Amino acid sequence: MQAIGSNAQGQLGVGHCEDCVAWETCRVSTGAFEGRVVSVASASTCTAVWAVGERHRVYVAGELGGWGSSDVFAELPYDALCAAAGADSFEVRHIAAAWDCLYLVLEKKDTDVILALGTSNAFGQLGVARPEGWVHRVEVCAAEPLWASAGIPDVRTFRVTALAAGVRHALAVLQGSHTVLLGWGDARHGQLGPPPEPVAVHGMRRRIREPAVLYTWQVPTAVRIAAGMQHSVLATDAELWMFGSARHGQTDARRCVPPGAAPRLLCAPDGVEKVCVCAPAYPACNWHTSLVLWPTLGHLGACGASQHDQIPPTPSVPHGARLRSGSEHSVLIAPPSVIGWGWNEHGNLGAGPESLPPRPLLDAAEAWAGYGNTYVSSSKEGLS
Repeated sequence: MQAIGSNAQGQLGVGHCEDCVAWETCRVSTGAFEGRVVSVASASTCTAVWAVGERHRVYVAGELGGWGSSDVFAELPYDALCAAAGADSFEVRHIAAAWDCLYLVLEKKDTDVILALGTSNAFGQLGVARPEGWVHRVEVCAAEPLWASAGIPDVRTFRVTALAAGVRHALAVLQGSHTVLLGWGDARHGQLGPPPEPVAVHGMRRRIREPAVLYTWQVPTAVRIAAGMQHSVLATDAELWMFGSARHGQTDARRCVPPGAAPRLLCAPDGVEKVCVCAPAYPACNWHTSLVLWPTLGHLGACGASQHDQIPPTPSVPHGARLRSGSEHSVLIAPPSVIGWGWNEHGNLGAGPESLPPRPLLDAAEAWAGYGNTYVSSSKEGLS
């Protein structure tokens, strides 16, 4: 695996703490990632890598509150994750990163577990009211009022089918007797649905410190989610939802629908823009920009801020492409090529000006975008 861009805390895992404007190979304390790299999630000071070999492993580089710091990737202690999950073993299903914490979804035999890693909880981003230590179990099963308030029978088993994190808030989609969208963290701009009534908590307002039910579907529904700094995006096979701050136009869902689709506004809760769509959509978010990929239509829709070329000049993309978005830049994976665009302050798109329209980065099978940095994985020699 290789990385480029912001690296002040060693989060690229390349053995030093200098920003990289040329691709460097990631280093691992044990010599190499054990197995195939499945996903990468990058916070502002650390990066997590999920790899699958004979078992599932999570590696971290950079500085993670409570865990420590390293300028190379080191495996998180398996026993600590097992203890937090209440299991002898587990498989990873999702990873995500907010500004200063990481999230893992671990699959046990009968249910899934969401863990938050880190110590900062000023905005409720850990999803626990009184965090202790650096590994926290985000309780979504035992809290009876959580489900009663939404009219859902008590939930004992569930699977997490999607996980997304913004700067200070997180979203998760649960499949059980219902399909449920949960959220926690900063909520003052409506990024977790209609803003709650202002409530002072330790001098702060509008924080959801433990998971809350945001929306429910009575039947199994495929829901894809993404989160920006102050907004969120949700897509099913029939609808596209955007909610939260609209200051930069980042919740104008109609602008993201392919031409000729005649987007129709649907009835939605206050503060939510919801349109009818004609094909599966896959959302991604920069801080103040929404991007929606329609892989079967070869279309990339976008709305919101673009002072750093976050919105590409043409919506046409290769059919079957995949999209990853970081803080203010994005990458499109259309093997064998990876194309990147947006803000390039830290060299996260290679040497060049601070703002870049789409340009080829290099050949790779997969790529991920973080907070001012980019990671790629390939079967080519020198990459893993």
